[in-house]
Amino acid sequence: MVPLDDPIWDDLSGHYFEGREFANILRRYHRGLIPERDLLYEDLLHCACDGEIYDSIYAAAPHLVDIASSAPAPAAAIMLCFVADAYAAANSPNYAPVHPKLRPALDEIGPNAASIATKVLEQLQDDCPEKEPLESSLLAFRGDYEGYWAAQEELLSRVSRDYVPPLGTELPSRTILRSEKSDTFTA
Repeated sequence: MVPLDDPIWDDLSGHYFEGREFANILRRYHRGLIPERDLLYEDLLHCACDGEIYDSIYAAAPHLVDIASSAPAPAAAIMLCFVADAYAAANSPNYAPVHPKLRPALDEIGPNAASIATKVLEQLQDDCPEKEPLESSLLAFRGDYEGYWAAQEELLSRVSRDYVPPLGTELPSRTILRSEKSDTFTA
């Protein structure tokens, strides 16, 4: 696992944050400065969410597996899904190669992540939205990268059909905004 103070984090990229900020988020979590795993998840979304795989998630993946091993089931499932994307991308020819310094720790997480994911799946309720994505994550952790990407494509296709309104659909005029200073939503 790449230590969070390793200089390589300065050279890694992310979605909204660069690699150093990703390392700082993980460091703040370990120090108890991000008390809730849900808040860690929101920070991770800013680092890795736009359908792209950034090298900072490759470095963070072993840390996320470690955190997921003691997280409540829904939070662990979400973290393991981030890890599965990184793990599958690192082992797929369609993505940029992994930096040699990140490769050893990334290569070692598959069996441990599969074991944790299996335990988490046993704890999740059938109607939990994280259950199906985590089940597909097991494909990646077990080395079936093509199966993983096919399952991800199917999930995305289904979510798009179920939740994205057809073009031209009139949306409600009410917008919900997240307050900058609290976890409440205002209309």
